[in-house]
Amino acid sequence: MENIKFLKSSVIEKGDLFIGDMLYIDSDNLNGCLAFLIENNIKNVVLNSYHNYHLKDLSFLKEFGKYITGITIASPIDDISELKNNLHLETLFIYHNINQELDLSSFPNLKHGCFILKDNLKNLDKCYQLEHLTIANYPQKDITYHKKSTQLKYLNLTHSKKIECIEGIEFLTELSKIELLYLSKLYNVSKMYVLKKLSYLFIIKCKKIHKKEIDNFIHLPFFAFNGKRYSPPLP
Repeated sequence: MENIKFLKSSVIEKGDLFIGDMLYIDSDNLNGCLAFLIENNIKNVVLNSYHNYHLKDLSFLKEFGKYITGITIASPIDDISELKNNLHLETLFIYHNINQELDLSSFPNLKHGCFILKDNLKNLDKCYQLEHLTIANYPQKDITYHKKSTQLKYLNLTHSKKIECIEGIEFLTELSKIELLYLSKLYNVSKMYVLKKLSYLFIIKCKKIHKKEIDNFIHLPFFAFNGKRYSPPLP
């Protein structure tokens, strides 16, 4: 068991996200990983070639799946079809482009998601239980597409050349933490003014947002804009 690697839950807290310990799956020691996972009641796994996951599919889920509620795919996987047999997942992070179509609305319990949006990822807007969401490559000019994701508490939009404003965010009244990163065309964030639970706002490399747009956020417990932290003030 000494070669099995896992992250304690305290290491992976992010954006008020707490999903428990995470086990790195070693494709050369699947039986050992499964035994460790069951013995320690670990519900979340990470697939990363750097930590010796070298399979090009998710076939291990046929045996592991019933014990797992969270999967992080941190290396390219050619065949993700086995995900469709694990619709109980609560956490799904996919940090690489996938080649197959995946209907995300098939996961009715999904609470935590991280995705690079492409045409083959379908119906993210119908994941109504999502509480934490990170989206790279957002393909639309605003976020009205997600206005029914009313359970969201954390939203991260990153590396999009399409989004220009965040109209639609006013419907996401549970949001307390927002991160906007590398959104080269984003210029209007005024719709966030109405978010009464917002306490954390981090904006970087969004150079079209005018200074007057951000004056209404200086009162927040934490606010940083394009490299300058406004609150709390630096010591």
